[in-house]
Amino acid sequence: MLGNWKREITEFTKSSQMKKNQKYKILHIITRWMAGGGAERNTYFTIKGLDKSKYEVDLVIGGDSKAVPENLEGVNIVKINSLRRNIHPIDEFKALFQLYKLIKKRKYCLVHTHLAKAGMLGRFASKLAGVPVIVHTLHGSLFHDSLNPIVKFVYKNLERFSALYTTWLISVGEDLKSRYLKAGVGKLEKYSVIRSGMDLEKFHKASKFSEEEIKEIRKSLNFSSDDIVIGMVASLEPRKGHKYAIEVAEEIIKRHPRVKFLFVGEGYLHSILEEIVRKKNLQNSIFFAGLRRDVEKVMAVFDILILTSLWEGLPQVLVQGAVLGKPMVSFDVEGSNELIKEGKNGFIVPLKNTSEMIRKLDYLISSQKMAKMMGENGKEIVGQEWDIGSMTKKTSELYKYLLNENEKKQK
Repeated sequence: MLGNWKREITEFTKSSQMKKNQKYKILHIITRWMAGGGAERNTYFTIKGLDKSKYEVDLVIGGDSKAVPENLEGVNIVKINSLRRNIHPIDEFKALFQLYKLIKKRKYCLVHTHLAKAGMLGRFASKLAGVPVIVHTLHGSLFHDSLNPIVKFVYKNLERFSALYTTWLISVGEDLKSRYLKAGVGKLEKYSVIRSGMDLEKFHKASKFSEEEIKEIRKSLNFSSDDIVIGMVASLEPRKGHKYAIEVAEEIIKRHPRVKFLFVGEGYLHSILEEIVRKKNLQNSIFFAGLRRDVEKVMAVFDILILTSLWEGLPQVLVQGAVLGKPMVSFDVEGSNELIKEGKNGFIVPLKNTSEMIRKLDYLISSQKMAKMMGENGKEIVGQEWDIGSMTKKTSELYKYLLNENEKKQK
């Protein structure tokens, strides 16, 4: 069926030419907007890449948003304060009603939802309002293995129910798609895998920094050329598993005093994590860089990249780490084996298994030449499918196909 896209898109283009003055109204809904978030970047570049001569785009962001997307010319941004990440029955009904009113009033022909809460409420409101095309992007698993079994069961069945009235599901990774299909969420023929596009050019440039440039960046971060820097880039929130990373760091620093750990990212756990580090008397070996706009430069000084997330969709930082040529050690989360080839450019260890992560890091620290060679191997893994242009093109083609199919049904 996907092989017929070119023909369907051609028909869509012809019909669009007959309606030159008509723009298709599209709404994107995301639970929250935070600077640097993977789902946010995916949504931003998707909207940015749409042809504004064909589409009129609105964006709804939730009440927990810490920022507002910038440079989205012509896009109407609506903040719904009752749309929040945490569960609250009254807010849920308020958000559902507000979304329904907006969707009914604006008469969107396609609604595209992102993240769990927006995905549930946004799709249901769209169904009630009679939206003909409903799309949802899976940025990560809602029913991951770190959940209480009862909660996991409830979430899994909510996803199954929502899929019944979802026109199409987009997954950012193959692992995530397989997990959802195995759980009975949706049908195979209604799925697409579209990688989250990233601006990788700056990471490609950073991978070619000279030794002198790396030395200067290290100096700016208060690292010496003799320090072995192990880094992690992730928002400071529970699902990223920083407590496991600190546990790993404590043991590695005992074995290798030259090692420094650098956590890049911001979040509400910042002060709590810093206090844990202080109590362990590790403040001279574990550092917090906060949110960085030049993350590619910071990552360029890493000798090893780690990831202790408890659940993911497709970890974008692993894509960036591979481009930079860094050996990587990650917990076994969705998408990790799409970027880390065991023993070739890094290692994948069981979830929460800090002793195994320590063992792999110990090996890489003790075998610097092997670590560098493994990092270089990773550069071959990332192809054009991770490019922003590839993501926006595939998403736009999917929209065209779905809208054309809807127009056929109405004839």
